[in-house]
Amino acid sequence: MHKIFFSLLLLAWLLMACSGKKNAPTNPEAASTPSDTTALAQTVADSPAPLPPLETGEFTLDDEKVFGKDIELTGTNIVEPDTFIFKPTGPRMVLNDNLLILSSWNGPFYVFTQPGFKYVKTIGRMGNGPDEFNSPVVFPSDDPQYVCYLTDQYLGKVYGVDKDLNMHFLKRLFDDGGVSTYLDRETTCPSGRDTVTYQLKSTLYRASLSDSTPGHKIHSLQMKSLGNMPFIGALGTNAERNRMVFAYKYAKIVKFMDLEAKQVRILNFQKSGFDEGTMHKVDGLDANMTHYMQVLPTRDYVFLTYSGQVPYDVGKDKNYFMWVEQYDWNGNPIRRFKIKDFSINAIVSRDASRLILTAYYHDDPFVVYDLPE
Repeated sequence: MHKIFFSLLLLAWLLMACSGKKNAPTNPEAASTPSDTTALAQTVADSPAPLPPLETGEFTLDDEKVFGKDIELTGTNIVEPDTFIFKPTGPRMVLNDNLLILSSWNGPFYVFTQPGFKYVKTIGRMGNGPDEFNSPVVFPSDDPQYVCYLTDQYLGKVYGVDKDLNMHFLKRLFDDGGVSTYLDRETTCPSGRDTVTYQLKSTLYRASLSDSTPGHKIHSLQMKSLGNMPFIGALGTNAERNRMVFAYKYAKIVKFMDLEAKQVRILNFQKSGFDEGTMHKVDGLDANMTHYMQVLPTRDYVFLTYSGQVPYDVGKDKNYFMWVEQYDWNGNPIRRFKIKDFSINAIVSRDASRLILTAYYHDDPFVVYDLPE
């Protein structure tokens, strides 16, 4: 009887043990599966949906018809939360999570917190020595190990800034070619994890930052209809969307392209009036109307800042206003904002909810605009 009792007790214990093993993780990593799945789901949710094919060709548009009534916005001038005082000169900005990095000819690179705009530190030094900058430019990085890239317009050296805000030399995009060879502040952009697209003279080039291979030509910015007009403008890229956008400074023309520039969609608003005679005068280009100033890419949309004024008139008459045009990545106009500030240096957050700019006429230069959904 005692043997039967102990046998039944042993059998019950074995069944409980087997049941416990069935519910236990088969390996230590199994316990983290739910959080891994959540992270994966978040990554998928943050990934943009594929775009329809780009409709190529040249399209003549009327901006008043395609955009409709302007949406007027008023921004908030940010008073510096500390005693750091600066005047941005030749600026450009990058947003990366909770940081804003700004390049300035008196910087070279300032770092601020977001959204509080508290000064963190200055990266790099101005000068002619090794790893110093004369004409600094910051631009975004598609490589997750870098917060941003730094370069010098006339030296072409590219540095990556890591999470600890230390810079690392990566590559020189071109040899010293004199004053005629330089990187434009608004046409140096990432185009993949370790590649960069940039403009030299009237041509867009692409180069890998992970090897010594020289850059190769991908697209000429020349257009017969523009004559001898300087091919100055602004570039924006989105590797996730396989898109890049070039907007011309002296004509209201925008090109939407895939990253290889094999498919090109041209939006021509038929506004230029460029005077070729001004090309041979000192500061003569400033006698012409400025059209597009910047291309500001976000995940789902691209924003273009538009002046529509002669630079001299902006300062003389204090015409501190400009337009911001919003498009999808296939070149379809969505809406247009008119904002009560003028700036050659703006940026839009990845979720397209905020526009940040610097205004030279404010003692505290940062201004923030909330963009409606």
